[in-house]
Amino acid sequence: MRLEVRYLERKVGRLDDSTGRILFQYDRDWLRGGIELSPFYLPLQAGVITLQGPFEGGLAGLFADALPDYWGRSIMDRRLRESGINPATVSALKRLALVGGGSFGALSYHPAESEDCYEARTLDEAVHFARDVLRFPENELPGSKLMQEAGSNPGGRFPKICVGWQPQTRQLVIGTQHYPEGYLPCLLKLDLGKEMPQGKTDLCRREYELLERAERRGIRCPRRWLLEGVDDVHQAYAHLLVQRFDRSTDGAVHLHSLSGIAHKLSVRYANSYEELFRLTSTLTRDQREVDQLFRRMVFNVLAGNRDDHVRNHAFIMPEPNQWKLSPAYDLTPTPELAEHSLSINGKWSAITHGDLLAVGKQFSVRQAASIIDEIDSGGSEESGLPR
Repeated sequence: MRLEVRYLERKVGRLDDSTGRILFQYDRDWLRGGIELSPFYLPLQAGVITLQGPFEGGLAGLFADALPDYWGRSIMDRRLRESGINPATVSALKRLALVGGGSFGALSYHPAESEDCYEARTLDEAVHFARDVLRFPENELPGSKLMQEAGSNPGGRFPKICVGWQPQTRQLVIGTQHYPEGYLPCLLKLDLGKEMPQGKTDLCRREYELLERAERRGIRCPRRWLLEGVDDVHQAYAHLLVQRFDRSTDGAVHLHSLSGIAHKLSVRYANSYEELFRLTSTLTRDQREVDQLFRRMVFNVLAGNRDDHVRNHAFIMPEPNQWKLSPAYDLTPTPELAEHSLSINGKWSAITHGDLLAVGKQFSVRQAASIIDEIDSGGSEESGLPR
């Protein structure tokens, strides 16, 4: 199979798995432009490149970032099974073709394959709902089970869908990514009420509250809204609506996760904040971004967000070759987790004030002690920070 990779409709290069291995070649015009989309593991170079990344099929992280995980993949796999196709037989490039232009970030894959041939012909109104462009006032959202069916590409463990949101009229557009004028591209995280796993009920509300706290502590966060009401099956909901930071008034913005840009898998005891700091410093060349990362690390410790894995940190490139940390996302208290996903000063748990200061000193965060005190003064779900 061959796929053309595009960045904002400009040809980047071509992927090919016809030899049994995934090959990639940058387009000559793209090489002349000098834009580095993945500078560490897929830098600009002429000729054919054999991809040997740690991801599915050997994909490089630049492309692996486009593949859905958890929720989005389960939706894709179900569509395949309902069409008589074993998901295990579907190649990485075929999955990228299914993603097409629906990925997060600014990359798209062509020719995109219509999902119609993979969707079940006998699925009930949920599938029709996913196909159609529907508009709903926030207080007239359909039932949670129906809403789940509209999910496709978004990753994460719990249901979410891409929507358009009109803040003034408070209306949603669901089922397309081509929104009317005045609608903001957003991600709607669904509150499934009693259907949520044990300990995860009211998760959307808790994430909303944590984002509010983080922003008050100087952490860049996306715009957000909590949509509360009772759905058509008489179940109360509190869905979380978050504005997408990979979209701007000028179009799509390139997005690269820590996992993708550094070829890191979410493996226990394999990753550290120090690695993320070094990457941030090298990529952004801006001490202010390093200081911002320090705030996030401290906040995660104090707020009990231990689900801080390599897919929950990312970089955006709003201008060619100008990188910065993405706004913080997926901030949730995780008391069920005993350890952080990224180590701090060689430790995954029982992080102390001294551990945070040691990391701050290592990466020249001049106001490290003040930042810790500032964030600690905002209250935390943990009882104090050990010295």
